[in-house]
Amino acid sequence: MLLVNNVEQECYSPYPDDNIYAPEDGTVSTFTDPTCGNAMYLSGATGRHGFCQLDTYAVKSGSVVKGQVLGKMGYTGYTIPSGPGGRHLHWVLYRDWE
Repeated sequence: MLLVNNVEQECYSPYPDDNIYAPEDGTVSTFTDPTCGNAMYLSGATGRHGFCQLDTYAVKSGSVVKGQVLGKMGYTGYTIPSGPGGRHLHWVLYRDWE
């Protein structure tokens, strides 16, 4: 992950698995915006995880456990290229998010 000002960012390919898994136990909430598309936050012990460009949600809110499927990678919001070729996961970890 790229670390800038205590915020880590990374993009992941949907191949061979387009599921998004919870990296730790925590609490999930979802949102949508023009850049991030369908997105969610997972607040856990290591910080606040942001997942962007989701196609579908498996969980929309509440508690989750490490390894639980959260959703599927997609190409919602701003992606390059636009459309199915832009399918990926943009993952951000805010370590000092409080």
